[in-house]
Amino acid sequence: QICCRVGRIATVQDTMALLNQYAFFATIILLPSYVTPFRPQRSFRSATSMSASSPSNIPAIRSALSSLIKQEKCGPILIRLGWHDAGTYSAHDNTGGPRGCMRFEGSNSEACFEANNGLDIARRLVQPIKDSIAKNMSYADFWALSAIVAVKEMGGPDVKFRTGRKDAVSVEESVE
Repeated sequence: QICCRVGRIATVQDTMALLNQYAFFATIILLPSYVTPFRPQRSFRSATSMSASSPSNIPAIRSALSSLIKQEKCGPILIRLGWHDAGTYSAHDNTGGPRGCMRFEGSNSEACFEANNGLDIARRLVQPIKDSIAKNMSYADFWALSAIVAVKEMGGPDVKFRTGRKDAVSVEESVE
């Protein structure tokens, strides 16, 4: 069982029904920009090395995330982490999107946004995996993969994962 924001206890089945209802939207938000035309890459984004994202390493990362989710029962918060990283996109001015900005500290950081309260827990849970076997994967890709693995571990559909999200290089790239 998991706790919902409204204070009631929801079963995994309730959560999965909600996820299935929004699976299409989650798939769009969790895919990189070359698949989703509405979130163009910004020219100032850094080019992150993708060697850890190679197909040979993704199964090991998935396995480590799966074990973490089973052990810590942290699937919902990892879905929220991926969603909130991607959810900063603004179609009005083509800013935001999944860039891993929550990893930065400071008053301007997206980690300080009220909507992101509690996501430091999710970031701390997955950081050992990031530091060990996913160190060359962008945070944006890693958090999206974490959410995708969480959906699957909680009984949801397989969501196709593609690499290619670029991380922001500084806290100044956080959305206001």
